[in-house]
Amino acid sequence: MKRHLDNGIREEQTLFFAILFGLLSYLSLLPALAKHAFLTNESLSALAAAQFISSVFMMPLLMYGIAAVSHLILKYFGGQGDYIGARRALFWAALVTTPAILLTSIAEVYLSEIKDNMQQYVDNTLMPAMQRIHPEADISTPSMHIQKLEHLALELTGHVQLGMPVTCQTTISLFKAT
Repeated sequence: MKRHLDNGIREEQTLFFAILFGLLSYLSLLPALAKHAFLTNESLSALAAAQFISSVFMMPLLMYGIAAVSHLILKYFGGQGDYIGARRALFWAALVTTPAILLTSIAEVYLSEIKDNMQQYVDNTLMPAMQRIHPEADISTPSMHIQKLEHLALELTGHVQLGMPVTCQTTISLFKAT
């Protein structure tokens, strides 16, 4: 940032940073948009177009407003910068965060899928197995699932790592017992 400030700040570079941030954040949000469109049967092109307009055109305008307000607040508290320096600092900071936005979007899409698959596995496989082994057990609360599975694994195998999720070996031993 110091190098940018030393070379002199030009408004077209600052605007480029704002639009580049909007474009990269738009591209980062495409996986989440695609998943949302698939799950809700909405048009991906309509969602993508709306996101493009808001990210590439509206986001820079919002960022200009945020930079102006932050500059005024900092000026009130003794700040010595100018408006273009405040804009450049905000836009550069936003541009630097785009890899984190991309990773967050990818993680949101894929980790929610893994969570859904794990929940289906617990509901459709492990819970019926527990009901067959211990029909009198109350397994209605999700927070009790792991505790009951650990207790059942301890009964079946004689060992379980306390505080750890149920291991594959313990899960396999559940099915050998049925």
